[in-house]
Amino acid sequence: MELVNGISLLSYLKSKSDRRAGPENAVKIFRQLVQAVEYCHKKNICHRDIKLENIIIDDDLNLKLIDFGFAAVISKNKPQNFFCGTPSYMPPEIVQKRDYIGFNADIWCLGILLYTLLCGAFPFRGQNEKELYSKICRGEFPMPDYLTKTDRHLLTWCLQVRPEKRPTCSEVSFLFCNILIKN
Repeated sequence: MELVNGISLLSYLKSKSDRRAGPENAVKIFRQLVQAVEYCHKKNICHRDIKLENIIIDDDLNLKLIDFGFAAVISKNKPQNFFCGTPSYMPPEIVQKRDYIGFNADIWCLGILLYTLLCGAFPFRGQNEKELYSKICRGEFPMPDYLTKTDRHLLTWCLQVRPEKRPTCSEVSFLFCNILIKN
């Protein structure tokens, strides 16, 4: 088993005064995260628990996606009914306890993580789980003024309430490499 040095992405963000990675660091971190998830998806593996705590980052901002305890090898587009995850990262279909496509749920989590890297907070927040789940199901979240048009587009696309409208990992990777990196 490989020894992974570093700290969780959560600890990294907590070490920042504004809890944000900064635009350049967010690009580097998110690019690697998308590549890791895309690799898993190409192998028909859904992680199903992508969150700040399950990403280890070293001093050079190289990351490792860890904790595959909820991961599943599934055939493409086969609905899942094992409901798992952490409330702040759960997509609407899991919150509503509907069958879901694991790949779409992972994309939602990528959107949550990108927002957190850029904004220093979760897009959906509530005083309790009921309020949080209500906001997730409506898909309404604040877009700070400092986000670029492209950031807003990618966040809105990944955090689509309707899972079939979310991009694939390959589409996120293409957009990210061909548009975001050039800006």
